[in-house]
Amino acid sequence: MVVPLAIILLGITYLFWHSRRQAQTLKEEIVALKDVQEVLLTKAALKGRDEERQRIARDWHDGLGNILSTARLITDNLTADNPAQLKEVQSLLEDSHQVSKNIIRNIPSDAIHSHEDLVAYLNILKSRLALGKINLTFSIVPSNRFTKLSKEDKWHFYNILQELVSNVIQHAEASTIQIQLKEKEKLILTVKDNGKGFLTTQENIPKTIKERVQLINGQLDIQALKSYGTLVSITF
Repeated sequence: MVVPLAIILLGITYLFWHSRRQAQTLKEEIVALKDVQEVLLTKAALKGRDEERQRIARDWHDGLGNILSTARLITDNLTADNPAQLKEVQSLLEDSHQVSKNIIRNIPSDAIHSHEDLVAYLNILKSRLALGKINLTFSIVPSNRFTKLSKEDKWHFYNILQELVSNVIQHAEASTIQIQLKEKEKLILTVKDNGKGFLTTQENIPKTIKERVQLINGQLDIQALKSYGTLVSITF
């Protein structure tokens, strides 16, 4: 009787020890998981801050870059007998203040929701560039694909267009810019100029353009030959 009782007591003791060991193991696993969670949360927070910095830098570059390059173009061509030039520069500088505030608040400064919005924007741009002695022509073909783009994709599209024009103003030494939006199997945006051209390499393509093209799942193609201008095509 004594031996079986001892065996039972040993069994109970073992079960109790085993249960405590399992509990301790679970506690250790929970602590480890909490540590991992804290690391992941920290990384996520850091990533969020990094992404926010990238967003601000990208929007600042695209939004203000176009405004300031246009203002610089007009001031470089100021004439005493054309007060419209100075008035337009003042308007652009006022726009820059509002754009800066909107970027910090993460509010899109302009909205292109329809073909009419796009045409209206291009007409304003045409008038401004004319003051800087650049002739802008454009052809916008209405399409269901463009209408159905998400607000975010239209925002990226708008900023891509802004930067492409800004790059022509700043670097191409062009006198004409042609913009076309058409639909085949996909949407195709083309921006062509008659400037000095450049040798295209991955390093020469602006980072913000590549990023935004990726964000709209698009494909970027640049054809540029020295002294023959540049043709940029984005299919999305």
